[in-house]
Amino acid sequence: MAWTDKPASFYIPVMYDPKMFPKSQRDYAHYFLNLLHWKWISWQADNRGYIRLKYDYLTKVIPVSVYKTLRNALIDSGVVQCDKQAQQGHKSYGFRLAPGYRHTRRVRCRDESVDHAIRVAYGTATVSLLPVHEWLKRRLAVLTFDMPLAESIVATMVPDEGSTLTVGAYRLQLLETCQKFVDGELPLTCDRFGRVHTPITSLAKQLRPCLRVDGEPLVSLDLANSQPLIAGICARQFFRAGKSKQRLLLRTFEDGRDPYRYADQQPATKADRHPDVEEYIELCERGRFYESLMERGEDRNRFKTRFYAEVFFGKPSWRSKLRNRFEDRYPSVAAMLEELKRTDYRRSAWILQNYEATIFIRGICNKIRAKRPKLALYTVHDSFLMKRADVGLVRRMILAEFNRYGVRPNLSLESYRDPTTAVA
Repeated sequence: MAWTDKPASFYIPVMYDPKMFPKSQRDYAHYFLNLLHWKWISWQADNRGYIRLKYDYLTKVIPVSVYKTLRNALIDSGVVQCDKQAQQGHKSYGFRLAPGYRHTRRVRCRDESVDHAIRVAYGTATVSLLPVHEWLKRRLAVLTFDMPLAESIVATMVPDEGSTLTVGAYRLQLLETCQKFVDGELPLTCDRFGRVHTPITSLAKQLRPCLRVDGEPLVSLDLANSQPLIAGICARQFFRAGKSKQRLLLRTFEDGRDPYRYADQQPATKADRHPDVEEYIELCERGRFYESLMERGEDRNRFKTRFYAEVFFGKPSWRSKLRNRFEDRYPSVAAMLEELKRTDYRRSAWILQNYEATIFIRGICNKIRAKRPKLALYTVHDSFLMKRADVGLVRRMILAEFNRYGVRPNLSLESYRDPTTAVA
């Protein structure tokens, strides 16, 4: 769905016949089917392809008197499958489009009351867009997408090892995502932690060569060891004299509230700094943090996956050799993470995401917006996509913003070429 002044759009199965419902119910059915489609192509399904949809969430748009009849009709007709596994208060039913109904076509919402219900529901589900979000949203309007190139790339792609998707289902999933770019269906939302989400943030990296602005392919600027570096900045703030630690421990994230309200905190002074935190940050700046913990023969990508699962975002009760290694090497950062997780182990992820978004969206993007309002800039959480001619300015703005926090990140430039014909 595109959240613009136009009516909402729905992606419904090509093989599905809308006439199975009366006209008054068709857009409700389309909304339900589109939700399953969107969550499937944005990788929100479980390992069997089922998407859990909360009843209270669905009935914000679909009237209670309509929902069960509509849902059961779609299941009975074979369009939708249900896992019939729900636990009141803990787990919602899982739904998925049946295999023959995953190829879709776009239709517009024709019922004004349904369109209004969708806008109301989504307007209260996420943060109201700030001027910087509106600016980023307008940048999406100048983006074009090379679908023939995408089709040639997708034809070479296979699911990750361990995926339950067949090659055919995986490639269909990718092509359905690409079609949204061709159709200009590019919504932008901001979650309660301040992170910006667009179709670009979930687009497979291999397909970034298909993105164009003024006919030119994009390049990206990435920060080495970005998430660990953000944690280092957070640790400096955590151990700073005064009420900084208390602010972090009490920080709340409420729907509808400006998520960047702590953006103007002052960086820690040298007197507040801990030696192991400084060593940690210095390694992040050099792009050598992961290597400082890896053992001989460990694969870097697999190590990173383990590190985030076991150390940064894992439950405090989970113990592992890697976590012990981290605590021995960086005791202050480990102590901060443990305190952040004390009431809810997810809080470490929430706070680090909020710090990241504050720096990248409220800081860097806002300043680029003020200096070069027509610059085409696209965020993928902790990296930026842009035209090559704009790299110099964006690089300077990134370094200037991080300098406010007393760090200098290691930036790398990546060009996106057709992987079927060129060597990166």
